[in-house]
Amino acid sequence: MYYLIGIDTYEFQYILVQHYRRFLEDVINIGTVVYPVLFKYSTNNWIICRDLMLKMMASDQISQSVKEDWNKLSVKMTHAIKLYVK
Repeated sequence: MYYLIGIDTYEFQYILVQHYRRFLEDVINIGTVVYPVLFKYSTNNWIICRDLMLKMMASDQISQSVKEDWNKLSVKMTHAIKLYVK
């Protein structure tokens, strides 16, 4: 299905962000024991995902509830990175 959408489309980017959001939330919910692995392997992906989220949230295509979910994830990731960097 994904290959039919086109990698630079809004729809593909939305699916990608939602998939990565679910992954990050599941990993964060495991607890602080996974923060070193999360930081090592996900920091660059998080930066790309966050940039996509910010770009998409600037449009009216994203619902308020999705924006709130993405903001919550951003707070969790910021907290996780700060805990690991200390």
